[in-house]
Amino acid sequence: MTGCATKGTLIFCVMIKGPKGANYNVTSASPPVPVGKKVRLKGTVSPDIGPCGGTTLADVKWAELKGKCRAPKGM
Repeated sequence: MTGCATKGTLIFCVMIKGPKGANYNVTSASPPVPVGKKVRLKGTVSPDIGPCGGTTLADVKWAELKGKCRAPKGM
């Protein structure tokens, strides 16, 4: 999927919006997905449930793309 990572409800959580508005937890990515940067990523849906919410992705691979992310609503 392609999108912009954001901070989650908890400070250490990193989330990305996927197709149809689904929220994905990419906190486990190594190296970490950069918050506020446009990226293309793929991962495997994990059965793990963590404090960040959303669907947890494991084995996350990502690449930064050119382009800007929109400012979060309310900013």
